[in-house]
Amino acid sequence: MANSTSSRFLFRANAIPISGRVVRIGSDAVSHNLQSPPASSLSVAGGFCQATAPGSMFKDIFSWGQCVAQSQGDTNPDGSHVTTLTSSIQNISATNGPNVFTAGQLKLSLISVHPQVGQPSITPTEVILGGEVGLSLNKTKITLTTTDLDDFKKFGTLESFDAGFQRDETIYKKYRDRFLTREGKPPEFKQPIPRLAGGYVLVSFVSSIKWGTRKIPGNVLQLDGFGSIFFGEVLMHENNRRFTLVRLQMGSDVQAEVAYAEGDANGSWIP
Repeated sequence: MANSTSSRFLFRANAIPISGRVVRIGSDAVSHNLQSPPASSLSVAGGFCQATAPGSMFKDIFSWGQCVAQSQGDTNPDGSHVTTLTSSIQNISATNGPNVFTAGQLKLSLISVHPQVGQPSITPTEVILGGEVGLSLNKTKITLTTTDLDDFKKFGTLESFDAGFQRDETIYKKYRDRFLTREGKPPEFKQPIPRLAGGYVLVSFVSSIKWGTRKIPGNVLQLDGFGSIFFGEVLMHENNRRFTLVRLQMGSDVQAEVAYAEGDANGSWIP
């Protein structure tokens, strides 16, 4: 290995249309990993990687249509590095007993611009939650009544998000109850964004849900006999943001956890 002190950039990107595992089906406690379609990842050198796949299914529990996973890493003339990705999946169905969750399309596109100095700006460029067909549970439409993707574009770095959270009371009130905390209670105004193990922050860009006549604060729809559906999760720290558009945590007859339209785009300098 050459001994060199010159800096180089290590690209990183992952685009994952669907992945998950089934822990139990009825009384059968044998674990099953979904045979997921190809994902897309970059090597440390960047470049371009694309994978497409037709629809598939797992038993009579999960089915999905066309999947697209794409990632790309480039260098700008100013020395900054740009990573982009797209993760898309169509015609989703997840069944637990008599309960069925469906989505017409889930699509995530991200861009990361990593300067030579400072934190990367990692922002969503396109998010589709349902598409023309929409989202539904038991044939009843799910409406995500408020989404705040513009904030995740405005605050492209964790540093800027944290500054806005501590200094802008409007931003603080909007997000104080959305951050997962180890203490189980929200921070006070002017306190920093709460961190989890490893320095990570977990938040959602979805603030409320409407399902039939139910109006639900937050980003989680729960139904006995099916489980929980998490919308718009973002796991982030100084050098990474990982978006998961939909995550299922299923219980009752089928116990499983599945993530749809997930991706992270970033990178790092060494040494």
